[in-house]
Amino acid sequence: MKKIIFISLFLIMSLNLFGCGGYKPIFAEAKIEFDIGTHQIEGNKLLGNKIFSNIKNLSKKKSGEGNLQSLDFLISVSNEKKSTSKNSAGKILEYKITINTKIIVTESFSEVKILEENYNQSVAYKVQEQYSDTVKLENRSIDGLLSKVYQNLLIKLSEKIKTQ
Repeated sequence: MKKIIFISLFLIMSLNLFGCGGYKPIFAEAKIEFDIGTHQIEGNKLLGNKIFSNIKNLSKKKSGEGNLQSLDFLISVSNEKKSTSKNSAGKILEYKITINTKIIVTESFSEVKILEENYNQSVAYKVQEQYSDTVKLENRSIDGLLSKVYQNLLIKLSEKIKTQ
């Protein structure tokens, strides 16, 4: 009886262990290979440069390969901060940050538009007791929104590059 339980438990454990053998991260095998030709940032330069630095880290420039697709990027970013709630004395209790991003990707040589996307992301956060804590929370919120924009851009860009 103990042997049957042990064998069945061993089979269940091994199935669970090897059942995830086909797992692949979304972008591990994407083979998104491109080179950045030129880039232009409009609007909020600080936020645009944060998005572009992520794109630049993704691009692959190998010295031995000359067949990489060269892409030009136009990144236009604007942000808006509004108060959403106030108390009876008029003190602001909560803010809402909205980031509007327009990204246009074209081929460097043929000037063909590969991608034109608009991303509107927003998040609300509460004012903290210390001003420095509020600023830190605002910066984390902005970084989170930029990360979402970058992830959405990465998905769209990988789809477009793969279909070409």
